[in-house]
Amino acid sequence: MLENYFIDSRTIYRLSNCGILGQKMEEYAKYLHEQEFSQNTTREYLRAAAHLSRFALWQSINDLSLFNETFACQFVNEHLPNCSCERLNKGKYHSTIRGVWQVLNFLSESKIIPSPADLIENSLIPKNPQPFKPLKPYPPIKSESGKPTPPRTDIASQVLIMNNLPKSMGGIILQYDEYLDSLFGLSKKTRDVHRLKAMLFLKWIYEEHGSDFQLSSLATQDILKFQEMCNEYGYSNDYRKTVTSCLRGFLRFLRWERIIQDDLTPAVYKLKEWKLASIPKHIPYETALLLLSAPDRETVKGKRDYLTLLLMLQLGLRANEIIQIKLEDISLTKGELLIHKTKSHRGRCLPITNEIADAIVDYFRVRPERQQSELILRTVRPYNPLKNSSSLGSVVRQYIEQLDIKVPSYGTHLLRHSLATHLVNNGASFKETADILGHTSIETTGIYAKVQIERLKDIALPFPCWEEVCVI
Repeated sequence: MLENYFIDSRTIYRLSNCGILGQKMEEYAKYLHEQEFSQNTTREYLRAAAHLSRFALWQSINDLSLFNETFACQFVNEHLPNCSCERLNKGKYHSTIRGVWQVLNFLSESKIIPSPADLIENSLIPKNPQPFKPLKPYPPIKSESGKPTPPRTDIASQVLIMNNLPKSMGGIILQYDEYLDSLFGLSKKTRDVHRLKAMLFLKWIYEEHGSDFQLSSLATQDILKFQEMCNEYGYSNDYRKTVTSCLRGFLRFLRWERIIQDDLTPAVYKLKEWKLASIPKHIPYETALLLLSAPDRETVKGKRDYLTLLLMLQLGLRANEIIQIKLEDISLTKGELLIHKTKSHRGRCLPITNEIADAIVDYFRVRPERQQSELILRTVRPYNPLKNSSSLGSVVRQYIEQLDIKVPSYGTHLLRHSLATHLVNNGASFKETADILGHTSIETTGIYAKVQIERLKDIALPFPCWEEVCVI
């Protein structure tokens, strides 16, 4: 039943593993469906049930019979006004309150708790709500020494940072990783990013206060000074957004484990961002196609690199999607390629062009014979699958520098953006482009409208001549 309301498998996982109510979530979704609530309302009520269940988990309540009106009032009056469990508290939680009331009715009809009193719904109104207000962000500070390279997220970098932390922190980092996995169902790659940012924060804390510092003594000023340090380093806005997001998550974990008593997430300010403010970094598609001539197709590496470049330039695949393609995902007889592991966690089936089919057959003839089912393997011993997407990024950079092509940025997404821009500028609809790229929302594809130069010329107002300006 949950699949009728949520597409993302991670969301379904979080709802089903949110605590004691998780085992009843399918039944609760069916109950809401029978009540004929709209789809959006049902989603809100399911999220509210998960929120209530996580609060029970935090309160060490493992018995559904204790989910009574007293517990519901405690959740509404004590937790919600100060809650920053998943996002900043804006003081708007009316749908959560109505969702809690529906949970009580559901448990009552299931004979788990007595029927709630008629007046209890009116008592589920927060008394004197005082939600935290996020602090205003500092203005960005440019570094005079230039922009440093952000720390890498590979295992070697994490081990190096971990070695500089007190030994007691190793258990907290592992505990944090388990928290992200079991409670939120984040992928390993995403957990790696969160874990590294948490270690960077801890490293800065102990450099600032010394190795004897206790995390229970964390204060708002520490959070602000850390963010000010990120500003002074001149990191990009996207990188600082990642840091602030991961920092909020780590602070929620510390409070979840009762390492800190106060909610410090409001001290993590939200960076100002204008949606679709930038345009995708791309190069002319004809220039991007020149990269196909760079690999030496007489070698195993050349055949492999030529295939990966084709997959990026003709199907717009992400690097992470390419390295996770398995042999059983390819059907040359049907001319189809199944993509399972995607950023949006939604699989899609793409057509295989003749050029890609020829490149696959050509690579199969020289591909190392191994038990691994991944399509793309290393070309030197050991012939294992590529570990991460940065390997393909290095391949693209190598051929860009080899041909001396002037590009706005290096990496595999440059080719993906170039293909998308080419499709939109040559008459492909946003829906068709979104299906190829695997976008769940057409609004994501809408950013490519800003690079339709010829179409923008058609709708632009003509500039008035001098005589018309004088008349005005």
